[in-house]
Amino acid sequence: MRDARMNPTFLNPQNFIVAEQGSQGKEKETGSATVVGFGQVRPVAGANEHVWELASVYVLPAAREQGVGSQIVSKLVQNFCNTDKEGASPRRLVLLTLADTASFYIPHSFGVVPDPVQAQPPLPPILVLEFLAGSVVARLSRGLGTKLVVMELVGK
Repeated sequence: MRDARMNPTFLNPQNFIVAEQGSQGKEKETGSATVVGFGQVRPVAGANEHVWELASVYVLPAAREQGVGSQIVSKLVQNFCNTDKEGASPRRLVLLTLADTASFYIPHSFGVVPDPVQAQPPLPPILVLEFLAGSVVARLSRGLGTKLVVMELVGK
């Protein structure tokens, strides 16, 4: 996570899924595999489990462009959608990401929230604060032209 310059707060191993690759496909024989990526869906604090965040998605550079990240996101979205309870209040799945990586999430049914501060229905205050603070940190750490966006799962 440190190498990816990701926010390490709110990490809970129970919320994660992990992608592994074996050494030349022999992981079943030897039991050895290498973690090549991971991600989580976690409840947003103060949202009474009505808003959840897809977070901490990371794939090792050597494993990128092989569909690993897409598999992680697809599985997390599928798990989220499969846990909706009949008759329960609708839940929202959101994520924060750099604007230049937003296109990765669009095929997974995420759309950009145009104005996270004035979103309707409103986003939880802690998520808006994370967006605002994260925007400042991203500009300071990655350059003034860096923009953070909030995306939301639509149509699922």
